[in-house]
Amino acid sequence: MISLGSNDFNKFQTRDELNYLRHSIDADRVLWILPAHNSKEDIREVVMEIADNFGDDVMDIPNVSADGVHPTGAGYKKIAKSF
Repeated sequence: MISLGSNDFNKFQTRDELNYLRHSIDADRVLWILPAHNSKEDIREVVMEIADNFGDDVMDIPNVSADGVHPTGAGYKKIAKSF
């Protein structure tokens, strides 16, 4: 599971670093958790593009809490059940 924090992209060269990260993973299945909707939209697009290139699964954050970023307890359970 790869989950990029919604504010992490300000500190990194996201596309290059996420590609490097994904190339280093040897797994039968990889699930990307998309950053929250209130993050920069191009970061969500980068995540979807990289996941698509590798045939990975992508999940939007379900049941977002009041902060608009983090999942609720039910959201975390939904993420866990996807595996």
